[in-house]
Amino acid sequence: MTFDRHVNYKLAIIFLVILSTLMLTLPGCLSPYRTFSYTQGVAHFKFEYPRDLEKVDVSRTDKYSGVYFTREIVKDGWFDMDLYILVDKAPELDARSRLEKDITRLEEALKVSKVLERSPVVISGISGELVVSTYDLYSHRIPWPDPVFKGAPQGPELIEISREVYFDNNGFAWYIRMTSTEEVAEEAKADFEHVINTFKILD
Repeated sequence: MTFDRHVNYKLAIIFLVILSTLMLTLPGCLSPYRTFSYTQGVAHFKFEYPRDLEKVDVSRTDKYSGVYFTREIVKDGWFDMDLYILVDKAPELDARSRLEKDITRLEEALKVSKVLERSPVVISGISGELVVSTYDLYSHRIPWPDPVFKGAPQGPELIEISREVYFDNNGFAWYIRMTSTEEVAEEAKADFEHVINTFKILD
């Protein structure tokens, strides 16, 4: 083999290695979703979430595990899309009772609210319930039942769509919620379905 042919052969091998590496890494880079794994807390799980959501909080206690993601702010500190997951190690109520209680609290807190859908859902092989509701964040009743919202800004209107899944597993209470503004409701629906379809409990 001449020197030139030997060099060309080595370059061809290097090119094939680089090409193989790109083929393995590019699909993940080009995907609109990324994987999040939660392995330190009362429960372990993983799922895929929209790449343009930013993780802003991970909470761990002896009783709770939670993670919170948001996207861009659209008005008075409210986000156009966010994702929240909470696991309770020692819940006081089962999934159906928690759902009913949260619907009641929403109706008490907001003058403009409506449940659009309630349906069964399967997540990580476990049966749960999906509730979809819409509400105007500025249609406050006074006082808010949840202290986190006390003093929230008033405004003419900010309609949001909430998608929530409730289920129980091995004595743990699971809650997954995605909220969005009306403008990105269809995008949020597809993203939420992807979160649910890729959600896996690791314990």
